[in-house]
Amino acid sequence: MAVHIPGKTRCPLCAQLALREEPLANFPPIFGNQLDPAFAVNDAVVHRHCLAERPYGQRALAKLESYQQHQGRPKVCKVCGLAITNPDDYFTLGPISDYPDEPLARFDWFQAHLHCLRDWDGTPGLVSAIEAVSRSAEWEGDVLERLLERIRRA
Repeated sequence: MAVHIPGKTRCPLCAQLALREEPLANFPPIFGNQLDPAFAVNDAVVHRHCLAERPYGQRALAKLESYQQHQGRPKVCKVCGLAITNPDDYFTLGPISDYPDEPLARFDWFQAHLHCLRDWDGTPGLVSAIEAVSRSAEWEGDVLERLLERIRRA
């Protein structure tokens, strides 16, 4: 989550101070596509009224709400169905898609044991979907390449 320091933190949308008594939205780093206009609020504290003025405001808040709903939930492997208790054996895409119609949207919140990815018959499809989006002219950033590297190392 973005660090909010009253009297120091500025809203990236208006450049004004984000005061504690104002309605604010605190975004973790959940937007990976640097070409998405919502990337402006990635890992940032934002005035809610500034966000409401942006065409992507409702979509950004919906993604934040989805993130908050998944926080603290038990991590369960989508491949084997068992709990994931070892952080070194944990793979997640988190909220990877920015739009519901993107090819990666079906993998939002996918999580698995790294060792399960080795033999899972869905891994090639996951890799293909990530590669397709990463090659797209509509995507910029290193998030997808880092995910692919993690899958390959598994």
